[in-house]
Amino acid sequence: MQYSLHPLVETDAHEGLVWVDWQKRLYFTSKPSSDYRTPSAIRYFDFKDRSIHTVIERSNMANGMCLTADKNHLLVAEQGFHDSPGCISRINLNSFCREIIVDNFKGLPFNSPNKIVQADSHFFFTDPDYGYYQGFKPQSELPTGLYSYDVQASQLFCLGDEFIVPHGLALSRNQETLFLVDNCSITEEKPFYDLNHEQIIFTLQLSCGSSNAKTETIIKIPPQGFIDGIIIGENKQLIFTSLNKLMTCSVQGENLQCLYENSEDINFVNIAMAEGRLYATSDNAIYYLET
Repeated sequence: MQYSLHPLVETDAHEGLVWVDWQKRLYFTSKPSSDYRTPSAIRYFDFKDRSIHTVIERSNMANGMCLTADKNHLLVAEQGFHDSPGCISRINLNSFCREIIVDNFKGLPFNSPNKIVQADSHFFFTDPDYGYYQGFKPQSELPTGLYSYDVQASQLFCLGDEFIVPHGLALSRNQETLFLVDNCSITEEKPFYDLNHEQIIFTLQLSCGSSNAKTETIIKIPPQGFIDGIIIGENKQLIFTSLNKLMTCSVQGENLQCLYENSEDINFVNIAMAEGRLYATSDNAIYYLET
């Protein structure tokens, strides 16, 4: 099955694609300036009037986002900015009021919270150290990690700190398996992305109220680009971006194949699914892909 690519709107869409059905809006975080002096914004594309609207112009370097279980709020992975600590925040979709949910682990500030997914009673987020390597944050005392937050108990758990660059996240439909991309791509010297490095997708079998997990490697992606967005497709397969490619494989890591490849200079960053379509960001536009 192959997809075709179509432009939706030209805009500075970078990360955090979230479809809110009751509003008919596609939310996203913008690309920060190249010198990182101007942080990302939070915006949305309104399908009713086909226009772009801004929720927060200068965010706390917002990156990944997801919808809460009640579908009335956004959970935002904020990387932090200079002297402002990274955190997970919640934004009310009616008032756009923002509140901080958690901004530290055992008293230590996070590195750069990046991707986030919501389960019924928990949310999960990755904390790589992009902010330090990109020069807009000091180095954290915490190792890079994967976290689970129990909403009802207001408790934060570290599910693992052995990953090199914990990045993209996807949660199975039954909420029993978490998929994690480890890019393994930051080097000690800039440029810090090593596109020739192998990428790894892990599965974590969740148990004990999602406060711990057993980690297993399901697939090693040959060096071919930088994996970023990852979702569970309608047929329960994994779909993920890899530079100018849209890739897929089974949840067991089998049958790796390319769904779409663009010969032009398009870097797919993030993906989301809404009303049977795939949507992808490329830093200067939002596209939709369909069969």
